[in-house]
Amino acid sequence: MLNNIQQQVVDHHEGSILVHAGPGAGKTKTVIERCSSLIASGVPPYSILVVTFTREAAAEIRKRVEDQHSGGICMLTIHALGYLILREMLGKNCPALIDEEESEQRYIKSCRAYGVSPSRDGFLAIVKEKANFKSLASNLLREYICLLSKNNEMDMADLVTLPYLLLSQNKKLAEQWRNRWSYVTIDEAHDCTPIEAKLISILAGKNLCVVFDENQSIYGWRGSSPTVISNIRAFHNYQLPTTYRCPNETYKHAWELIKNHTNQQPLKCEDHPGSIGLSYNKLKSVVTGGEMILCRTQYDVDTVESELQSMGIPTNIAGGVFDSYESDVILAYAKKDWDTILRNPFQSNTSRLQRMARRATYRKPLETFLTDWRESHIQIDASAAERYWNIISLCTGSTEEFIKRLEAKRTPKNNVRVMTLHASKGLEEDHVILYNMVEGTSPHINEPDIDAERRLFYVGMTRAAKKLTIMTVKGRESRFIREANLGGE
Repeated sequence: MLNNIQQQVVDHHEGSILVHAGPGAGKTKTVIERCSSLIASGVPPYSILVVTFTREAAAEIRKRVEDQHSGGICMLTIHALGYLILREMLGKNCPALIDEEESEQRYIKSCRAYGVSPSRDGFLAIVKEKANFKSLASNLLREYICLLSKNNEMDMADLVTLPYLLLSQNKKLAEQWRNRWSYVTIDEAHDCTPIEAKLISILAGKNLCVVFDENQSIYGWRGSSPTVISNIRAFHNYQLPTTYRCPNETYKHAWELIKNHTNQQPLKCEDHPGSIGLSYNKLKSVVTGGEMILCRTQYDVDTVESELQSMGIPTNIAGGVFDSYESDVILAYAKKDWDTILRNPFQSNTSRLQRMARRATYRKPLETFLTDWRESHIQIDASAAERYWNIISLCTGSTEEFIKRLEAKRTPKNNVRVMTLHASKGLEEDHVILYNMVEGTSPHINEPDIDAERRLFYVGMTRAAKKLTIMTVKGRESRFIREANLGGE
């Protein structure tokens, strides 16, 4: 059941719309229902494109849409979309994609060639500079770009930059790609960088739906901005009015934190119980099992995991390969769940794969099938390769043994999930613990953008569906605790 504003968004098919969707406001449901409404009105599924900024979001929307439809809607991350364009336009001449670790090595080599000292902050500055796509690039960035070009390589940023350059310089090709999808939806658009907004502007025709929340823009360090996407054209504006996740008490304090830094209106809350409080105690006094613990730094993530393990409490780090989209598909294959494994819209040889799958029982057919499926999937998600091989390494003996091994690796429901605040966006849990929320950590001492740090704290607060515990230290409380009217000294 949709509320009135959600229904208006679903029914608004023609023209460009901007949907302000706060935490737990039902944006994914609204996007899915809008796709269903378009199809019901006669729009072919293949002419609908949904773009997200994380693999997790793309996988969630894909799964929920395909629960209602047999497939055909194109759902991609912004980087997978860029890779698809490059593969089709350049074919075998497409540069080799390198990962972040390799990118940093190329940056270090560029620093040496240019006579400067490399640093992690310097590398992140290069990433941000590429994302901002300024014509007057620094000498170091030009050195880095030349090195990649010489080796016929591209980094993750190039998956957006190169398609934009190719299409912006060829109006005929740009029009061909624009005509491929009649309806384009951009989810989580507050994570959009200037160059990503430029590419979207080229690809999107008149029917563009942008879903965003300026208060959840937390990737400024890589060039994203809470307003960059809203400036590309004129939009009809909607704001989803209700949070179905956050209890009233929690949201009330989260709104106190953010209200002086936003143009949006406060959300209404569903009437369900919840609590929020500060804790000055040790971790062992607040953890019982099943919580989500959010940390500002990776150092704190490692600290928390070590402490919980010493207490005998099972944990997992978010984003593990055995809880990935690829793991879901492989497990579905092993269990012969055809509806899941054969819905991949990029799979061009499903009949052959289905024949193979029906005969598969032991290791060799399983590996053959997965290798074929993997190669097709990697065409639109190059980072999937390592995840596939890690999972397939469990494939020894019978299929039944493989299923047991894989399920044992997947995260049990009562495990404590430990992750950074940045990794938590889009997730929720009944009990959320914000760990070590003190001055110097939140806001972080090395982050000059206090507004971005405030939004990050807000994102952490609004992950809690029932209970929120904020761990801090007496006399060192984060300023955001005071801004949220939660006390502190």
